[in-house]
Amino acid sequence: MNFDLAYGLYLAKAAAVRMDPNNLPAWQARLTRPKALLLLALTVVATGWCLAVALSRGTTATSPSRDDNDLALYHSIVERVHSGENYYDAYQNESRSRGYPTRSIFNWRTPLCVWLIGGLPHPWWAQALLGLCALATVLLAYAEVRRESGVWAALATAALLVGAFIPCLIADLFLSPELWAGTLIALSAVAYGSGRWRLGAAAGLLALFFRELTLPYCGLALLLAAWRKRGREAAVWGAGLALYGLYFLLHAIEVTSRITDADRAQKSGWVQFGGVGFILETARMNALVMTAPPWVAAVCLPLALLALAGWRGRLGSRVGPVVAVYIAAFAVVGQPFNLYWGLMYAPLLTFGFVRAPWAVYELFRAVYRPKARSEERQVPRHLTNESTVG
Repeated sequence: MNFDLAYGLYLAKAAAVRMDPNNLPAWQARLTRPKALLLLALTVVATGWCLAVALSRGTTATSPSRDDNDLALYHSIVERVHSGENYYDAYQNESRSRGYPTRSIFNWRTPLCVWLIGGLPHPWWAQALLGLCALATVLLAYAEVRRESGVWAALATAALLVGAFIPCLIADLFLSPELWAGTLIALSAVAYGSGRWRLGAAAGLLALFFRELTLPYCGLALLLAAWRKRGREAAVWGAGLALYGLYFLLHAIEVTSRITDADRAQKSGWVQFGGVGFILETARMNALVMTAPPWVAAVCLPLALLALAGWRGRLGSRVGPVVAVYIAAFAVVGQPFNLYWGLMYAPLLTFGFVRAPWAVYELFRAVYRPKARSEERQVPRHLTNESTVG
């Protein structure tokens, strides 16, 4: 009888934990031993594979910046727009004079980033605005992670996020539309994690207007809203995507009217199947990770993915799928010099880096779980049968 009562209290407590998604343990801890062994083996193989690729390639990225030539191009275009010149005329003249390919519509960046920076009294205002977005993301992330996992996890997350956002304060890196889009994606995901879906939708859609590489995030957000039957939220994302479609159509009209046979075509397309090597380069778009040897990212990335895969709760259910979508996309799309695309999702990887040690611990606990515990779970069913017969 006492055993039945104790087990009943245990089930009640477990049910209470399940009702709160933020208190769910990692699924690694709930795996059976064979499945845990399989997952452990896959993690070891993935880590070894990443290490082999990283050590064979060395390192391509040496700083959290994109090509200096690109930044010089953007700087010149911003100056011309600030002086009153049409964005597309400035982009055309500067790109052609510097030998950039301009034959494809996708060689031309959409104008919002330059319009914003060039329209302000001084570019530093834009850099300050970007820094405020990054600061808001760090503060929201700290508050949510502290509520969910405690102060030490929150401090570690905030520290790594600062590393991801350091480019916002370095020289002319704030001219990069990928940095704006990645910062806004992080703000959007963290806003969702803290229960502020309106802020999350607004930041996510704004990121899309900065860089079309945000489309995977917005598409995922729309699917999640529809799957969870949040009609108003899905309508906001749908309307935002439709508005972006009109925005890009007008952009395409402006670009096609300026393309001539004299424009230089890109030598190869963006579909390169860069695989693990390119993914590792994009994953290093964090100032703290980039200063470490390449093998550090090779070890941390698989463990971070393991942690994100097992993370439940409002924030985890948003961050994990986003990182997975971008890693899957960058395994196929992206030329070797596009490693700065990692700015789109690198801030979100920090959550996985912080949770990785705990995820590994849970996985080993599932592997080495004493057999007696599994036998104890079968006792209540036996007692129930006996009491029914009696």
